[in-house]
Amino acid sequence: MSIETVELSHLLISLAQSIKEGLGKEGDPHPNIPMAQYSLGMLHMVKHKTQGNRTQDEEKLLDALLQEFSDQVPKQDNEK
Repeated sequence: MSIETVELSHLLISLAQSIKEGLGKEGDPHPNIPMAQYSLGMLHMVKHKTQGNRTQDEEKLLDALLQEFSDQVPKQDNEK
């Protein structure tokens, strides 16, 4: 894969996949909640760091993923 074909959407989908795996929904059926929490945190960080630089499609995808996973991933102890 050349650098020209790398897109933000690929990163977003990869993080979503990590969240699903962390929740035990794909791959290993045993949950790894810290991994899911970390990956969700990464999605939030990407949203913050790319503000004003996303395409409309990237914006929709990121918002949809955050909406889908924010309620599924348990909050970290320091977020309660």
